[in-house]
Parts: sequence; C-alpha cells; structure tokens
Amino acid sequence: MKRIWDSQNEEPLYAINEATLQRRIQEKGSSISYWLSLNEWVLIGVTLLAGVVLLVDAILEGSAWHQIASAIIVLPIPVYVYLMRQGRRQRELQFDDTMLGDLDKAVAQLEFRIRQLKGFMWWYWLPFGIGFAISLFYVNQWYLLVGLMILTFAGSRWEIQRELNKRLRPQREELLALRRLLLNG
Repeated sequence: MKRIWDSQNEEPLYAINEATLQRRIQEKGSSISYWLSLNEWVLIGVTLLAGVVLLVDAILEGSAWHQIASAIIVLPIPVYVYLMRQGRRQRELQFDDTMLGDLDKAVAQLEFRIRQLKGFMWWYWLPFGIGFAISLFYVNQWYLLVGLMILTFAGSRWEIQRELNKRLRPQREELLALRRLLLNG
C-alpha cells in the first residue's frame, strides 16, 4: 500500500461517473442538434416564404419583372440550406456510439454552425442584397429600402458576432477541453 501511495507523486486523482458524464454529453449534443435543426428549418421557411411572396406579388402585378428576378435569386437559398442540412446529418451518422463519439459529434455540430454563421453574409445576404439592388431601380422611395437594407445587414452582422463570441465558441472550447481531459487521462 505504501508503494502505491508513494508512486502517486502527490498528483490528484479524480473519479468519474462515466454513465452520468455520457448522459450529460448526450444531452448537450441533443440540445445542439435541436437548435441547429430549428435554425435550419426557420431559415428554409422564412426564405421560401419571402421568395414565394415576391414571386406571387410579381405575377399578380403583371409587370414587376424585378420582383420575379429577386424571387429567382432568393428561391435557391432554401434548397441550399436543405442540402447542407442533409450533408450534415449524413456526416453525423459516421460518429461512434461511444462517449468520445458523442463528444466529437457535438463538437462537429458546433463547428458546422460556426462555419454556417461565418458564411451567412455570403450565401444568405448576398442574394437578398442583389434582389434589393435590382428593386432599387423600381422603387420610388429607394432611400428607405437602402436604409432598411443597411440596418438589417448591420444587425445581422452584430448578432452573428455576438452568437459566435458569447455562445458558440465558448461552448466548443468547453467540449474540446472535456475531450482533451478524456483522452489524456
């Protein structure tokens, strides 16, 4: 017994309840998955609705080709989001059904969301911006549309940075620290 005690070199030992830890990791992963899916479906729904409203309004007006062009530019976005969602879900099936696999899956989901938000201005706002720009030539009070576009763009940018810095990156770092702890002992 003395030999075991001396061999510890005064390093603290920790006992881990693996079942509880795995359940917490799975709960964290389920929460991340839920919010990621909710966000994807909201993006799909809102963008699809905006594109359809633009298209129907243009058809009813009869001569608003700029709205048809805007709708044609915007309507591929929900398809893109859906295809990205399907690809993400396929990649998630490759993770092992272990504690480390669940942890890696949660980290991968967070990294997917971070990449998605970083690219949001390009794959989401750029098409809307082009649609707005086309419409500017046909709207009497164009300065209101420009003001709305700038406010919406700036607000989106601010919210994305806040989400990344306050929630997603710290959450990812917490999971990566737990992963390092599990791998190192």
